Amino acid sequence: MPYIPKRHEKYNVLPTCRKYNVEIFVWDNELLKKIQRLTNMTDHMVCPYQRYKSYDEIIKEIDNWINKFPNFKQEIIEYKDSIIKMNNKDLWGIIQYIGETNYSFTKGNYYYVPMYVENNSWIIGGVIDNEEYTDFEVWSSKCTNSINLIKDFEIIIDPSNVLREEFDRRMNSVIDEKHNLNI
Repeated sequence: MPYIPKRHEKYNVLPTCRKYNVEIFVWDNELLKKIQRLTNMTDHMVCPYQRYKSYDEIIKEIDNWINKFPNFKQEIIEYKDSIIKMNNKDLWGIIQYIGETNYSFTKGNYYYVPMYVENNSWIIGGVIDNEEYTDFEVWSSKCTNSINLIKDFEIIIDPSNVLREEFDRRMNSVIDEKHNLNI
């Protein structure tokens, strides 16, 4: 069963993960690719996408990598530490989708925004959508079904107190990007 902090339970986040008893993870893709290059492990072997039922399970698996690949212990520990840091749901934000229902989001549902602290600054990820794979930059003009973070979401929980400012910044950068492309 995925870990959901007590204070988040009333928002019914991660319904698919709860239904299928799997945990959701965000990860540092650069570190993951580095470990793949060093160890020759495939995506299926290293990508935490819906393969683990708990954080403990993935941490044990990563510890096994250390035993299996002792020459890359430092890199694997760095990845493990990033998994622990990035997946502390007590620090994640929750937003409610108030836009029109579409493939990625259902009107009225609540979604996680992964967040963590690094070097005394908040790092704010994307949004975990209905697929519950990992977080995505759903506002990006590169997404086929882009979302407006200002009009389509209401911020419910924001441990950083900067989520609205970050959403504004991201939406302004998308507007600038579209303007520069003359879209």
